Amino acid sequence: MIKKEREKNRKLLTYEAFLRRLPENYPQRELIEKDYMKYLIGYKGEVATDFYLSELPDEYHIYNNLRIFEGNSYFQVDTLLLSPSFLVILEIKNYAGVLYFDDQYKQLIRTLEGKEEVFEYPILQVDRQRSKLKRWLTKNNFTNIPVENLVVISHPNGIIKTSTYLKEVIRSGSILGKVESFSSKFKQSIFSEKDLKKLHKLLLKEHTDEKIDMFTKYNIDQSIIKLGPCCPICFTLKVEKVKKGWVCINNCHFTLEELLKFSLLDYSLLFSPTITNSQFREFFFISSRYTAIDMIKMLGLKFTGAQKNRTYHIPY
Repeated sequence: MIKKEREKNRKLLTYEAFLRRLPENYPQRELIEKDYMKYLIGYKGEVATDFYLSELPDEYHIYNNLRIFEGNSYFQVDTLLLSPSFLVILEIKNYAGVLYFDDQYKQLIRTLEGKEEVFEYPILQVDRQRSKLKRWLTKNNFTNIPVENLVVISHPNGIIKTSTYLKEVIRSGSILGKVESFSSKFKQSIFSEKDLKKLHKLLLKEHTDEKIDMFTKYNIDQSIIKLGPCCPICFTLKVEKVKKGWVCINNCHFTLEELLKFSLLDYSLLFSPTITNSQFREFFFISSRYTAIDMIKMLGLKFTGAQKNRTYHIPY
């Protein structure tokens, strides 16, 4: 049973908003697109694994893309399975090619199209996640909870090779069988219905999406970014103002509210979760203060401050 859906995280959405508004000929664009593709491929690998997760019985509660603060840093979990008897952390890798798990030197070596590439050792990665999760559970009065780890290779063209047998490394199709083996190992229930509800609330409450400042990360001035409404259907910025709103050059059909919400999401991801009337007009190329007020009212944005000093909060 899915308790937290798998969605594009804030980092991935920020890259998409940034690339939509970055000039095509900008010198660093190729580098940024390469970084974006790395995150997108990872996300697609996680999505591909969801088919196998759907085969699990409803007693397993599925939490996708968790990011929780523990100690002095955050830990991230691609998928967490919660049962009445145990937990399972899934670290999902969407890697093609020959994947050699070198357990002696704790490294993953991929050979693809004749080139070798070294990655962080996934088993160490998932071991750290388990340690962090167990400490977090203990702090929240959930003690002695069995937590198992799995490194899941989701790419159909990923060939697994190891220096020794590694019980943690599996393909996506083996998830159900592996979880069933854990169920046979941990037969005694440790969570009551009340405990499960409490832990559910805690996981959702303490999850925090990672925010990324693209301008600082890539040393790019904000003035480079293209402003204006963005079509929520085809994602073009070629949207022209007409008497009753805006029209997409590709004749996409959307409401004014859909256009404004989608464009304000870009603003929130790239610039700030708050916006003033003046900033709203600058972003949407609107000259009339009162036209901007009408649009903001239509969106029902909450605000702080009075009259001209009012700041509106973007909830997207």
